[in-house]
Formats: sequence, C-alpha cells, structure tokens
Amino acid sequence: MRLRLHGWVPAKRSEVSGTAKELLSSAEALFREDSDDAGDLERLSAARLLASKGNAGATCSDVIFTVLETLSGPELTAELWSVGDALSRFVDWEADDSGEESGDNSDKDLGAQAEQGMLEGRTPATSSGPSVRAARRAARSAAQSGGQGMEEMPNSCTRRCAAALAAWELLLMGIAQGVQSEGTSSRHGGSSGEATPTAYSTESGDKGQAPPEPGELIAAVLQLTPDQIAGGKNFAFKAGVAPQMEQWTGPVQPLLRLLCHVLTSGRLAARDDGTSRGETASEVLVARALAEDSDSPDFCHAYGLSALAARTFLLALRVAPAAVRSFWEQLPRRRDRDLVEKLVARSFSPVLFLAEAAAASTQLEAHADRLTDIEASVTRRAPQLVLQLAREELRAELCVLLPPAFPLRLATAEPPEKMPGIPKPRIRNWMLQARQVLAGQKPMVVGRVMLMWARSFAVAFDGVEDCPICYNVVHLTTQTIPRKACPTCKHKFHNECLYHWFKTSAKTTCPLCTQPF
Repeated sequence: MRLRLHGWVPAKRSEVSGTAKELLSSAEALFREDSDDAGDLERLSAARLLASKGNAGATCSDVIFTVLETLSGPELTAELWSVGDALSRFVDWEADDSGEESGDNSDKDLGAQAEQGMLEGRTPATSSGPSVRAARRAARSAAQSGGQGMEEMPNSCTRRCAAALAAWELLLMGIAQGVQSEGTSSRHGGSSGEATPTAYSTESGDKGQAPPEPGELIAAVLQLTPDQIAGGKNFAFKAGVAPQMEQWTGPVQPLLRLLCHVLTSGRLAARDDGTSRGETASEVLVARALAEDSDSPDFCHAYGLSALAARTFLLALRVAPAAVRSFWEQLPRRRDRDLVEKLVARSFSPVLFLAEAAAASTQLEAHADRLTDIEASVTRRAPQLVLQLAREELRAELCVLLPPAFPLRLATAEPPEKMPGIPKPRIRNWMLQARQVLAGQKPMVVGRVMLMWARSFAVAFDGVEDCPICYNVVHLTTQTIPRKACPTCKHKFHNECLYHWFKTSAKTTCPLCTQPF
C-alpha cells in the first residue's frame, strides 16, 4: 500500500528541476511538429551529421528508459524492464503444459487452448463441439474440487510476473492520476480564436498553450514510434543506455503480450470457482478484478496474476490507447485479434465508457469559467456520449460514438443534424478537428474533443447579442445569427429581419438610431 501511495510520476512540472527538467524539454521536442528555435536547428544539424557518419543515435527503448529512469527512479525502471523476462517465463510455463499432459487430460488441454485463442502459438484440433464443452465442464469441476491434478505455476515465474505487472500498475496509475489532474486545471491561454487541436507546445508557449505536464508527456513517450525519432530528433538522448530487448522496440509491447497471455490463459482461468452462462472463466476473473474497491482494506491483497493483469490492462487502455491499438492491429493471427477484441469489448469497454464520460464532465466543469454564457453537460446514451450545449434559448448537441471494442476501434465524431447559428463549413471543420484528436495518442480523448467543441461554440457566440428586431440570437427560419451591422450605432441585425423592416416601413434607416443604412 505504501508503494501505491508513493508519487512515482511528478504531478506538476514545477516539481521537476535540474536534469529532469531539461529532459522533459528534450522529450517535448520529439513531438513538436515544427521547430524554428535556433538552438534546436543547430542541434538537429549536428545530429544529422553524426547520423551521416554511421551513428544511428538513440532508439525508442533508449528514450523511454532515460525518461523513466530520470523521472520515476532506477528501481522502478528496472522492474518495468523485467517484463520481457516475465513474458518468457510465463510462455514457457504455458508451453510445458502442452507436452506434459496426455490421455484423459487431452480434452481439457483442448478446451483451454480453444478458450485462450492460441496466443501462445499452439493450434488446437478444433474450437467447438462436445469435446470442448466437456473440457470446460471438467476444468470447472476440477476448480470447484480444489484444483487437484492441476500443476501450480512455479514460484519463480509467479514472483517475476507479479513484480513486473505491479511495477507497471504503479507507473500507469501515476500517469493516469497526473493526466486526470491536468484535465481539471485550466492550461490554455486566453486566445480569442477558435479552439483547435495542437501538438505539444514549447516552453515559449506555442499556439497559446502551456507545455504538457509530466504525466501526459510520459504517456506520449511510452507510445513513441521509430518514425517520431527519425530525422535526428533524438539528439538529446544517449544511445545504448537501455537494456537490450531482442525483438521489441520498447517495453510496452512485451507488457501487452504478457497481459494478453495472462488474461486469456486457460490454465489460470480454470481455477476460477465457476462461470455463468455466456461467460468464460477469464471474463469472470477480469470482471471480479475490475470490481475491486481500491479503498477496501483487502484491496492490497488482490495481487493474483489475473487481478494484476486486469487492472494493468485497463490502465494501459486509458493511458496509452494508441500503443494498445497498434499492438492489436499487428497481431499476426486474426484469431488472436478477434480474441483480444472480444475480451476488450465484454470486460473493459463498458468501464472505459463510464471513465470517459466522467473525465469529460470533469474537464467541462474545470473550464466552466472560460465558457462564457454557455452551459455544457455530458449525457450517456450508449453507445454515444452526447455533449449538450445551451445559450439562453439556443440548444445544440454534439455526439461521440464509442464502438463496442473502444479504444481498439476508434471513437467517431457524429455530425449534428442541425446546429443553429453555426455555418455548415465551420461544423465540418469541427468534425475534422475531432477526428484528428480521436485518432491521436493522448489519453481521455473524448473529454478533449468535447472541451474543444464547447470552447469553439462559446467563441462562435462570443459578443453576439439578440437581434433588435426579432429579439432572438438565432433566426427561427434561416438559423443564422445577426451579422448585418449598422454603420452608425454598430448594432447587428439578421439580414432577413432587416429586409422585412425596410419593406414594411418603406424606409432604409436603422430601426434604432434612424440613421441611413
């Protein structure tokens, strides 16, 4: 419990100083779309010169290792990097099972292999039929009778897997808390322009935004790809500092592989005390782990591998959605992709749906002072999250559709049927911006989109007053706002109202100041 309460990720940028602060700025430069800083350009030229001489520079693993070791400490980073060893041990334990059991246990092996979807690379003879159903019944009976005849996982394997998963849970939990606190603080400058999605800003305040806090920046670093460090952007990081990982570009890939193995393992799931109709044993274990109350005194004892894996995978889906999506898309077998998608859709997406709704509401409440004269709220209409906007008598709704396997499948912005007072080209621009954010790497994307929409809606009506003729902001027929201004008194009118006034009064003077229009 003491480890869970320890601050493994700095909550605020002000808590970081010295070398760590310089490192944050260097990591920030990796995600900067453009750089016009003279120092950056000079270092970039030097890095390209080194690359031309055969120095490949730092890899993704080097960048991730350096950032984690500096900000979270060498002890935790060493445990995070041990996830590759944990994966090897767990896969070896699963593979041993296929060669040791035979005869009467062959059906049980077949059922376990079919349930876990061959993530370990074994191919069952069939995936359905009486033999599989009988195998599952036999596995449940064995679990209810105490699990006799089932080989326990070696203690060395259990300890290594539990230590690696616990370390990742601590890190991802710290990132999630940091990102959540960022969402409740007002970091955007008071720009009068329309809200737009931007890249990570620089210390000088690019595009009117403050630089990202450590939690958001570490989340981006964990999802780093080789393309993002191409062209000499990794000049500030030393090469070869990270322990070697044979087939991985970073520690997140073996972590996700281990999580999928644990969460779909037939041998672990068979020890469950029974399942209900329509649920697999793995789904029951996952649901039980996600239902644990973190404030309960017994929570610290819920460190079985299945419980640890379920909580860690949920945090990974929240903190690093792009990395999980990329891992899932690159699984070589379609059967594996279908298995992971089914697991996410049944066990994790409902929890993430509620989490995204809560995060969006929290962000809107935190920025309420910047939404002048606008009432914004989030409503759940599964599978949609609906942003409801109101300004006096004006009402509008914007929706984000979350697919069943979110975030493996991208959330989509639903164009509104009508948006009173907003021109259609501007609405299309909002939708394009929303799609850009929803497909990005940042956590809590739905809340970011809804906050962007609310700010854009507020900017669109900023300074707009009722038409002095019809006393409405939005014209009831054309759904437009007052745009025609009197050259003398500067009051604005609806074009249609002004034309009707000229026609009925037989005058071309302003209705208020009576000066010629």
